[in-house]
Amino acid sequence: MANSAYRQVYILLHLLRHVPLNKQQLAKHFGVTERSIQRDISQLNALFDHEEVAYAAQYNQRTHAFELNSGESELNSAQVVVLVKILLASRALNADEAKALIANLVQTALPSERRVINRVIQNEVFNYLPLHHDRPLTGLVWQFSLIITRGQSVTLSYRSRNDKASQVVVAPKAILFSEHYFYLIAVAESGERFYRFDRIQDYKLRPEDGQPNGYAGRYPEGELRRYLPIMAAGPRVTVTFDFWGRPDAALDWLPTATLIDQDEPAGRVTVQATVYAEAFKAWLLSQGNMAHLLTPPDLVAEVSRTVLEMAALYQGTLVGRPHFDI
Repeated sequence: MANSAYRQVYILLHLLRHVPLNKQQLAKHFGVTERSIQRDISQLNALFDHEEVAYAAQYNQRTHAFELNSGESELNSAQVVVLVKILLASRALNADEAKALIANLVQTALPSERRVINRVIQNEVFNYLPLHHDRPLTGLVWQFSLIITRGQSVTLSYRSRNDKASQVVVAPKAILFSEHYFYLIAVAESGERFYRFDRIQDYKLRPEDGQPNGYAGRYPEGELRRYLPIMAAGPRVTVTFDFWGRPDAALDWLPTATLIDQDEPAGRVTVQATVYAEAFKAWLLSQGNMAHLLTPPDLVAEVSRTVLEMAALYQGTLVGRPHFDI
């Protein structure tokens, strides 16, 4: 005869798998009374309450069985499909990590609905195309999450976009995801910088040399994301530009954007936004001839120089290397 601890673990594991449990069948399976099974379930619910876990083993009058109820904290099948679709579109994780995470998400759905979910996502999962770096990142993101909350500093071994290796001492402050990539926001001697996780070759914790760098959970990631449609910094500036595309294309990409003028016959709107200069420049250039920067003058001059260099590059008249301002 299994003891009560074993029975309770058995019951919990089956409930977590969304297997309805009949009290009479459990009593027969373990060779105990139904009162013993009821006591096991009551003790499980007492544990949930004591540990403030949002679970409860509840009796379903329709099925005559106990089921695990986790209220609003449990993912439903529709939410699982949405999360899987977002994960697949991001391409942020390598194939092994992405498929493992998707499998775990699907397991949270009701068994009767998993087949439907798998049919909806199976083609995209099979044809999943990760980014070229193909590096595992989930462990690294978690390790830096711990480093940030502990206020520790690290020495990063980092490889830049020009494939230049370097070592830099930084105080990690926040982690953001944008445009396929995870970024570490950290403070170095030269100021605040962004480091792509897939370019981090290695890291070493710095020895404790006084006070920690401060709990980085206070870092205003939410505010930062309002100004960074693309993960590049630069000074924060207020820009105005004419735009000939759909207005929501600009408003969605630039959360601080507002329309300050509109010429419907010309199909043009004038937009004002507060942005980080380098990030905005990257977005503006991606719009081609559908956007014309008006202010500020120094950024207009910088964009104009880049556009002229692009023209010279395609015409074969560029002398020397292009300037890399982004």
